Amino acid sequence: MKKIIILLLFTTISYVQALTLQESGQLALKNNLDIQNSILAFKENQMDQLKTLSMYIPQLSGSYTKNSLNQPSVSQMFSTYPIEANSFTPSVSMLLPGGGSIQAQYSYQYSQSTPINNPMFPSSSPDSYTAQYTISFNQPLLQNFLFIPQDVNIIRMAKHSKEIARDMIYQASENVLLNTYITYVNLIIAKLNVEVKNNSFKRAQTLLSKNLKNKSLGIVENTDILGSRAALAQRTSDLLSSQGNVKNVLNQLKILMNQKGSLNIEDFKLNLEKLSLFTNNMITNLEKAKRISYSNNIGLKILQEQLKLQKLNVQNMASKIMPQLNLFGNYGYYGNADTEEDAFQALSDKKYKNWTIGLNLSMPLFPAGSIAELKKQKAELQKIQNNITKTKLQIETQLKDKIRDVKIAKESMLSMKKNDQYQNQKLSEEEKKYKMGRSSNRVIIMYQDDVENAETFYLQSLLRYYISLLSLDYAEGLLIKKYAPDFYNSISKLK
Repeated sequence: MKKIIILLLFTTISYVQALTLQESGQLALKNNLDIQNSILAFKENQMDQLKTLSMYIPQLSGSYTKNSLNQPSVSQMFSTYPIEANSFTPSVSMLLPGGGSIQAQYSYQYSQSTPINNPMFPSSSPDSYTAQYTISFNQPLLQNFLFIPQDVNIIRMAKHSKEIARDMIYQASENVLLNTYITYVNLIIAKLNVEVKNNSFKRAQTLLSKNLKNKSLGIVENTDILGSRAALAQRTSDLLSSQGNVKNVLNQLKILMNQKGSLNIEDFKLNLEKLSLFTNNMITNLEKAKRISYSNNIGLKILQEQLKLQKLNVQNMASKIMPQLNLFGNYGYYGNADTEEDAFQALSDKKYKNWTIGLNLSMPLFPAGSIAELKKQKAELQKIQNNITKTKLQIETQLKDKIRDVKIAKESMLSMKKNDQYQNQKLSEEEKKYKMGRSSNRVIIMYQDDVENAETFYLQSLLRYYISLLSLDYAEGLLIKKYAPDFYNSISKLK
């Protein structure tokens, strides 16, 4: 088995640019379409948050009108017609937290009338100038404001939704990195398994060659030749099957890395020694692993953000059953005169003022629909709390299983390694006996099978061991933090 690993390591040295385990993971994180979709969802959520905040951006409005009136009423039949009027009204308004609003408005109007030359009905001054400033506001005091500012809650909800979208990126990244690493390890094991099958094929080939040579000397029988040919046929089939498996695993890895046909097996630095990084800082203490998992597990983080969202939903629905009390008012001053100068002077002196302030109260007799919806939202809140409790129990159970799996897989791997060594020694000793005529062709073939099986079982146990290490990191929520810290930090900095 050592010879197989050394041979594989030697064949990968020449590929200086070959992808290591971590480089393959980084490429998958960069190119995987599931992660890209999660990042797009985060940016969409970011746009939704900006849309929510945009309601507080002040709005400017204005109007200009020009009127011409030449239809006098009865009371004004002998007065001043036609009338020409121009008016200009700009304003600025904005929403306030709690559902209120405030508006500042300026208006200016100039009217000019044409007097009728009738000495019996002298007309008044033909010109009129009016300028006015007005500030008005409306502010809810109970529903949506005093206890439960609904629009502020909406902004807070947008923030929590954004964090959920970020956690979804982490969740997709954890899954992609786990699958990439597992597939990469599978590729290493599959490549090593090819070496196992190839060595077994060569042993069968050598045995057949010796038997054919010895047959001419009358040492072996036809049954030995037939047995050797059958073993070689079986080894050939196994070798072809293992080579096909390498291609299948390679294609899976290319899909995870979003690489179509640009990578071959030679483009990967399939080095078993690199897998030792999985054992670095491995946390197998259950209580410590629980604390780490509770703070890092992505699924739990998402549930906790959903809990905050649902609490805000409950608050918003609670506001629906409260009375609606609005405080409203306005304050303004204006100038009106026969000349523009006098009108603006009156405006400047604040000679004419007006103000209004009042309260408006409205409440349903019995808000049955709102009460029912509030109960529904509280039930949803309880469901999320139950899911958090359930998830923590699942995490604890999962950690127990993963820690136990690591220990069992390690012991199994070490046992299979010894079995591999013993089977190779046994075959070596039996081949010495065979050369001396003290063993049979059937026993040699059987021992060759034992060696192949031992090496295959060892590779399988090695695969289970490394997958158990990866699965433990995944259960603790540490996969991205440990093996792709730069990517983790880049997602944390997304705004």
